[in-house]
This record gives sequence, C-alpha cells and structure tokens, in this order.
Amino acid sequence: MQTQLREILRFLKDPNIFLTKKSDIPPTKGLLYAIANKLGMYFIFIIALGVVSLAIKAGTGFNLFALFTDGRADVNDLRREYFMALIYAPVVEELLFRSVLGLTRLGFWLSVSFISMLVFPVLLRFVPDDPALYLLFPYLLCYVLLALVLSKILGRQTNTLIEKYLRPNFRWLVYASIVGFGFMHLSNFQQLTVWHIVLVPILTFPQLIGGVFMSFVRVNYGLGYAMALHALGNAYPTLLGLMSKNGYTHYLLLVMILVGYSIYKLWRYSKGPKIVGG
Repeated sequence: MQTQLREILRFLKDPNIFLTKKSDIPPTKGLLYAIANKLGMYFIFIIALGVVSLAIKAGTGFNLFALFTDGRADVNDLRREYFMALIYAPVVEELLFRSVLGLTRLGFWLSVSFISMLVFPVLLRFVPDDPALYLLFPYLLCYVLLALVLSKILGRQTNTLIEKYLRPNFRWLVYASIVGFGFMHLSNFQQLTVWHIVLVPILTFPQLIGGVFMSFVRVNYGLGYAMALHALGNAYPTLLGLMSKNGYTHYLLLVMILVGYSIYKLWRYSKGPKIVGG
C-alpha cells in the first residue's frame, strides 16, 4: 500500500504511469491530502531553513533567511496583490504550466498562448501591458480565445505533434513544467544578487515542491483541481502577509499553530486507500 506521498514519488520517477492508471484516491480527498502534505512540507522547509540560517549566521554572519525578504518586490496596492495571489496566479500559471499536461489540442494551445502572454505581453495591442483589475479577465479571455482558434485551425497538426513528440516524452514535459514554474518565481525578487543566483534551488524550493504537487493533481484529477490547490497553497502566506501588514502580528503565532494543527489532522488521514501491487 502507498500513501499519497509515495504515489507522488512514483509520479516523479515515472509520470507516464499515471497517464493510464490514475490515483485511486478520490479527487476531493486527494485535493485535501495534497494541500495538507504540501503545506506540511513547507513547514518542515521553513523550520530547516531557520536552523541552517542560524548556524550559518553564527559562523559567518551571513543571514540566509534575509534573502527571502530583502529582495522581494514591494507591492503598494494590497487589493491587487491578494487578487493576483488568490485568483490571477492560480488561473494563469496553471494554464501556462499545466494545461499541456492534459495532452489535448486545447490544452497544448492554452499553454502556448499564455507563454506568449509572458514573452509578448502586448501581443494583443488593444490591451495595455499592465491592465487594471477590471480588465484582467477580458485580457485573459483574449488569450483563451486565441488558443481555441489555434486548436481548431491547427487541429490535425496539433494531434500529430502530441502523439509523435509530447506523449512519448511526457516525463520531460512534467519535469519542464515543475522547473519552469519554480524558476519563474525568481521574478518575486526585485534585485537579484549573486547569492540569489547561487541559491536558486533553495529560494525556489517552495515553488518547486508546489509544482510537483500541482502537476500530480493536474494529471490525476484535472486542471480545475490544480488551480484550487494553487489558490489554497497561496492563501496561507497571503493571510500571514495580510495580518502582518495590518498590525496583527501578535496573532501570527496563533494562526500558524491552528494551521499547523489542521495540517497535522489532515496528514493523519492522508494515507488514502490501499493500493495492491504498488
């Protein structure tokens, strides 16, 4: 038998297995288990990082922990920040990195379309480069429509591309989505120093772990569940940030304890059903 974490290890070893045989854990439970396991790993990472940072600071005076805060981009519009973290990022980043993992024509062109949005943000010239909140969803809809049109016009060629190149190399497609998602979050840092570049795997570790979980959920349960997991994963640090910026720092420890306890209770029941022969 296997826990969900063991399933995820199998997924990392060979994602192709889950193209034909999905997880036996039902989608709703799978989502709850994934958020518990994901946030649990974040807790372990933060504790380990704190211990290592203290040891390095005692020996060299270098504050490793400060790299996570000193270089982060400043955001003045909190309403926009929360909207981006809880709605915009889960939708756009999952369409960009995880749509293609469905190995469908529309999924492929959704990923290509949203990649073009990042590379050429003014590809649709009638939309501003940094639109107001009320323009964001019409802006995104334009790229969805672009993907729909391309999937219809180039349907046969897209099917050939998927079957000839993407499906046989699905493992590398998954790995690319995980690494690309993690490294993209270097943009969270306003001014990259030499240390930021050297410590890329550590600085992007939360996003790399998130990419693993969301890729697993996307392949097994669908894109909507991956978006939900992404939003739930963003909700916790967003809540802590909101409390900190509004002067409720004395409640932060209480919230962390409550969330930690909730993760523990979910984790206790996150083994899922028995899987024969796993």
